[in-house]
Amino acid sequence: MYACYYCSRAYKKPGMAQWEKLMQLESVYLKQVGELYDGDSFPMDVRHYLAHWIEGQDWEHAAQDYDIAMVLFQVLLENLDIQYSRFVQQGEPFLLQHNICRFKHNFQRYQEEPYTLASIILWFLRKEEEIVHSAELAEQVQLLQVQQNPMETDSQWNIECKMTDLKKKVQSMLSGVGLLLDDAEEVLFVLVREELVQWQRRHQKACIGAPDSTCLDQLEKWFTTEAESLFQVCKFLKLEELMGKVTYEHDPLKTQKPALQKRVDSLLNCLLKSFRPDHQQ
Repeated sequence: MYACYYCSRAYKKPGMAQWEKLMQLESVYLKQVGELYDGDSFPMDVRHYLAHWIEGQDWEHAAQDYDIAMVLFQVLLENLDIQYSRFVQQGEPFLLQHNICRFKHNFQRYQEEPYTLASIILWFLRKEEEIVHSAELAEQVQLLQVQQNPMETDSQWNIECKMTDLKKKVQSMLSGVGLLLDDAEEVLFVLVREELVQWQRRHQKACIGAPDSTCLDQLEKWFTTEAESLFQVCKFLKLEELMGKVTYEHDPLKTQKPALQKRVDSLLNCLLKSFRPDHQQ
């Protein structure tokens, strides 16, 4: 798993001790380090106590060369023996002594394939390097934010003003839709309650021989214009698929659309049901 990954990248030995840099990072990055070493592939204790030696070796070369990998493998085991002896001499807790012995025992499984262990160590070093790089980049960004010059501040203020104006126009546009529906509702009321009622009366009279005109042309024109206007509003509001992809917190369209859509549907329903004079008579 590891060997293929390393063939395409060259690991650069760090200047200042990389492990020391990691230990000085903020808690959010230390948490990433903890998660990195959460498994059993390469113990954090070994990384910590042999940090200087580990960072001084060419693990990339070892991951591709059996002889070099075997030499580093043997030296690693020797260093673990030395660390164990140091723990004993310094009277360190038995748990530390036991863990070092256990780690050495676990590493024995790479006796036949030491380059695999070299690849694993290289992988961890690169992951550490990524964490350090992320932390340094975040620090640089924060420093740039603190050092903003007056021109940048003025530019930001101008952009904020434009954004505020843009939000107001969006809100005004939605308010305009509401006003448009008010007008449409008023027109529909006149058409249904007055014009259509008058036409129905003329139609009834014509059925018994009165010379009243029952031409529907003008009425159809008015109803058609009303319907076209409502369908245009409906198209504007039918943005559910797009809205689901680009909506954001406090989106005015998302919050106001249901009420506007309900009004449009109600008006269209009323219009379509009302203008069927030929079937009603």
